[in-house]
Amino acid sequence: SSNLNKTTTEAYEYYIDTLQVIDDFEGGLSEWDLEGPWDLNVTRKQGEFSLHDSPDGFYESNLNIIATYLVPFNLAPYKYAGIDFYLRANLESGKDSILAEVSSDGGINWNTEFGFSSSLRAFKLQKIDLTNYTGTGNEDVRFRFRLFTDAQGERDGVWIDTITIVTSYDVVGVENEIVQIPKVFSLEQNYPNPFNPSTKINYALPTESKVKIQIFNVLGEVVTTIVDQVIVAGSHSIEWDASNLSSGVYLYRISAESVSDSKQFKSVKKMILMK
Repeated sequence: SSNLNKTTTEAYEYYIDTLQVIDDFEGGLSEWDLEGPWDLNVTRKQGEFSLHDSPDGFYESNLNIIATYLVPFNLAPYKYAGIDFYLRANLESGKDSILAEVSSDGGINWNTEFGFSSSLRAFKLQKIDLTNYTGTGNEDVRFRFRLFTDAQGERDGVWIDTITIVTSYDVVGVENEIVQIPKVFSLEQNYPNPFNPSTKINYALPTESKVKIQIFNVLGEVVTTIVDQVIVAGSHSIEWDASNLSSGVYLYRISAESVSDSKQFKSVKKMILMK
């Protein structure tokens, strides 16, 4: 205001929200522990550089390479935290994956919080909610990327740029969210894929439907049934834990029948358990 304040108001609450760039890769890779051929890239980037998994060409088969950020985060004081980054990708869809993993015990155990197994022709913002890693006991939170590839089908790989972390002493949520009913049935590719030991399966129902989702091995034998009930219309997600199974290729199938008009939908997709 151009005029001096004449009175002051009482402060009832005061929250501090912070956003900090973790790395835009303009200063090199000194804060990363790189396992595999990760390096800077100058052809696909937002500034001068980005992080790329295979700077010498297509990535190789049977890769499991990791890029770990060396600086830990103390998220104990916060109620909300999240990591954002920009991703460009050329992966063999459903077979090769880029994962983002988080550890709350100094890097001893890691949890997959993001998975992508497809292609992006331009950089797209990706968001990871770290709310489960805030509060007491989360004084040493670590973050890393992991690239999995299968035995064939090499591609250009992934480019990662402009990683930021946001923290808040308040709980950050989405208010007045509008729920949109899907127009068609669908079954999405599970993520992450490959996975260990759990993965998420998303599916959509345009109407209330009788739904059955089953897991099969490569011999066509039913391993387990994870959904068998009437589900309301909408977009749904279910997590499957395969801790008791061995590594290998599995299939998951959805069978849905609309309660209102008996319209049926079936779809099958492949996933890889890698321990």
